[in-house]
Amino acid sequence: MNKDYKKYLNILVLGYLILSTLSFGAKTLSSKSIKVTFIDVEFVGYTRKLSPIRYNSLNSKPIYVKDKLIYKLHVTIKIGEFYFNQPLAIMCYLPDGKEKIIIVNEEFAVLSPNSTHEYLLEIHTKKKGWGKITVGEWNYDRERIEQFNDIEFYDNSFYLE
Repeated sequence: MNKDYKKYLNILVLGYLILSTLSFGAKTLSSKSIKVTFIDVEFVGYTRKLSPIRYNSLNSKPIYVKDKLIYKLHVTIKIGEFYFNQPLAIMCYLPDGKEKIIIVNEEFAVLSPNSTHEYLLEIHTKKKGWGKITVGEWNYDRERIEQFNDIEFYDNSFYLE
């Protein structure tokens, strides 16, 4: 057991050294930035639909098949060293090519500098795979996300299993 403990400790130290070396070379955030810092994916279940296969029997029950996978995404966003009072939108690009948008600051509340904000998205998708979360200012006239006003926006990705 003592050997296993030493192996485990060595692996942890090696992992820490590798991660600290990688983070040293990473791009530092500017003072005027908004970043998706964390995404937690939770599988909730799936939707069902009636199967196209039907049996011509009086006693047969309807057969249902899985239709879409349902996930909850907990998204954390960090505001840089500035006050932000514009509509902020989060767009989720799903593996099946669909998108989901939520506008999180419609009331134009002032978001404080160096603060984090957590949001919850429920997504329905037919495919597993990589997805992406992007943030930006919401343009009501064009009904889309735009990245302007000298703010740097940093995206993040996730994997649906």
